[in-house]
Amino acid sequence: MKHKRAAMANGETVSVVMARKIKPGCEQQFWAVDKEIKDAMKRCPGLLAVNDFPLQQPTDAENEGDEFLTIAQFDNMESLSLWEESPLRAELLSKFEPLVVGDMRRKSISGLEGMFESSIPAAPPKYKMAILIIVVIFSQLIILKPLINMTLGFLPEILQSLILVTIQVVAMAYLIMPYLTKKLAKWLYKP
Repeated sequence: MKHKRAAMANGETVSVVMARKIKPGCEQQFWAVDKEIKDAMKRCPGLLAVNDFPLQQPTDAENEGDEFLTIAQFDNMESLSLWEESPLRAELLSKFEPLVVGDMRRKSISGLEGMFESSIPAAPPKYKMAILIIVVIFSQLIILKPLINMTLGFLPEILQSLILVTIQVVAMAYLIMPYLTKKLAKWLYKP
């Protein structure tokens, strides 16, 4: 746990984002293979987290299968490379081939790049991201501003503002947004 916190605190983490579309009728087999892969990943040194997020469900007219986004976070690029180059991963991924439509889309993101990356497949709707960010910033502001005034009231207001913004951005990037994105995934990614 200390290793996980240290990696997240100094921004060394690297995430890989993968999108896959499940063939209609293959959902049970897909999730069984997905569980096998996740179990293997959990034994891999350096894995911090791995989560699935449903993307837009198909309409009846375009019944091409459900699409899912998987995000895996590792403590550094070396740990990710060890997993990606392992024969076990290759063997398990080959089991997905008959269960998915098309190729898996994949992107690696390190550090804060993910907050500003716009090419991640199927980002949540902008209005939902705006609502979430407004709520988080406003909540932080009403909690932190009085604390900063009490403890750092002797500093010029511009420095107090700089400290407030720094605390907000760091807390959002490393703690609040990853947590809320995971907890609110069904709402965020639901069309």
